[in-house]
Amino acid sequence: AIRKAGDGVGFPQDSAGNPIPSVTFGCDELGDNVIELWVKDQAGNSNFCQTVFTVIDPNNACGMPGVVDFTICTQ
Repeated sequence: AIRKAGDGVGFPQDSAGNPIPSVTFGCDELGDNVIELWVKDQAGNSNFCQTVFTVIDPNNACGMPGVVDFTICTQ
């Protein structure tokens, strides 16, 4: 599972108990962002590590009208 650092506690899961497989960044989050990558074993033990994910906009999409989202997935 994955989430932005500081956006919750415990293993990231949706309302059905499924791991959250992606996180979305917007144009206001260009640059370095800390994310948490989580794992859980069959016994329910979980842990995570943090890493820096750099959001870039090489095509200058953020300068165009409308909303632009950048999504990363764990799958």
